[in-house]
Amino acid sequence: MPHVAKMPMMKPLIVKRIHYMKAVSTIGLALVVIGGLNWGLVGAFDFNLVTAIFGDGSIMSRTVFVLVGLSAVWVATDALKHRPAAQQ
Repeated sequence: MPHVAKMPMMKPLIVKRIHYMKAVSTIGLALVVIGGLNWGLVGAFDFNLVTAIFGDGSIMSRTVFVLVGLSAVWVATDALKHRPAAQQ
């Protein structure tokens, strides 16, 4: 039987955390893109899609805006953490 190098096994909890963090980063990026598109609509056509859907000043509109803002912070810090060493 040929010698097979054993790969180090990651603990299941670490694997779950990696999948969770990838999901959070993906959701954060999606919200940042949605926010950017909404700002593009506001700038180009004076049309705010979020307030058109949820109402001006409603709890849902404010919640969407807060989530987009938090997502921007998340994506920015995530991008800074994963820069190549030469750029730091």
